[in-house]
Formats: sequence, structure tokens, C-alpha cells
Amino acid sequence: CNDCPEMVVIPSGSFEMGSNDGYAEEKPVHRVTISRSFALGKYEVTQGEWHALMGSNPSAFLSCGDNCPVERVSWEDAQEFIRRLNAKTGEHYRLPSEAEWEYACRAGGRHQYCGSDTIDSVAWYGSNGGDATHRAGTKSANGFGLHDLSGNVWEWVQDCRNASYAVAPGDGRAWESGDCVGRVLRGGSWINSPQFTRSANRHGFQAASRNNSVGLRLARTLR
Repeated sequence: CNDCPEMVVIPSGSFEMGSNDGYAEEKPVHRVTISRSFALGKYEVTQGEWHALMGSNPSAFLSCGDNCPVERVSWEDAQEFIRRLNAKTGEHYRLPSEAEWEYACRAGGRHQYCGSDTIDSVAWYGSNGGDATHRAGTKSANGFGLHDLSGNVWEWVQDCRNASYAVAPGDGRAWESGDCVGRVLRGGSWINSPQFTRSANRHGFQAASRNNSVGLRLARTLR
């Protein structure tokens, strides 16, 4: 499928999710076990990939081009994109769970950002973003070979909003209870300060809302 996102297989494993040094939403740190490997997009879904499937491009930064992340995409829009992609390919694409996202971001380490403790090496954010998105993959990859998990655009995950991890699932599945009118964003964006691009940072947003700092990255369940 020439128009399908390039994927990376993420191995199963366990990790410590959250941060004791961050906001209340990131606590308590808890152990999560991802029991099955899964695939995750090497890059955020691009404008070119979105247009090829949907026949339109909602992005504010059209001049950035086909290889830049699509933005102005709601969680509900992401679900429709996934529905069409699965119908076209016969695969099981989906949004990652929040636990899968952070597990992939950390890639077996405990870096401050996704792949490094030096933000400029892995992220387009408020101090270097130039008030716009950038081409996918122009910053260094993390340990799993994934680009732009920190910065460029926020990425939707499947989970509903919850104020803390007090009763969060420990098996890596999406948390489908809580405030499901809102959904979770991860990774920060081109406009944000470093604190929002940290590996542990989590942010809630209305599922129907669109913003020029919000896009998506796909997961795929492996057969």
C-alpha cells in the first residue's frame, strides 16, 4: 500500500509509566506490561497520506507540504481516517493506547524526552519550531527508530481523560472509562515549551476539537 504509513514493530515488554516529578496527572508511577508486540507509525501521519485517503487536507500549514504532519484533526476525524484505512487495507490500524505510546516513546530508557535528554536533538517545539510544523523525520529517532514523538504536533491516543493514574490499567490497553468526551494527547508540539514535550506529559482535549498543533500517529495490531 503506497499510501499507508511506514510502521515499526514495537516489541513486548514492561516499563514504569508516569513521573514523580511532573504534574498530578502523571502520577503515580506504575508498572505496565505490554504483553504483545504491535506496530507504530515511524512518523506522524502526513498531509500527503491524509489527502490520498480522505481526498482533502484540513491542515493550516499547507505550504509545509505532503511530508509534513497533518494537523487540525480531531479525535473523531482520526477515527474516520482509521475506518477508511482498514476498509482499504484489510488491516487493523488504530490509535495507540496511552500506555503503548509512552512505552514506545521511552524505548527501554528513562529519557526526559522521547529519545534524548537534549530536547533540540529530537523535537520541534516552541524555541526552535519557528511557529510552524516541519517535515517528518528531520529530528533524530528514538531507540525504536521512531521520529517526532516529542514535538512537531500533538498526537491523539485512544484513551479517555482521567485526572491521574490512580486506577489505570496495568496491561497496556486503552483506558476507555472516565471523561470520554475528552481524549488524551501526547508529545507536545511546535508551539509548546519543553515541559509539554516530556516523555511523561499528558494533556486532555475535546474529542471533537481541532487545532493546528494536533495530529496523529497510527498503531496497528499485528496478526
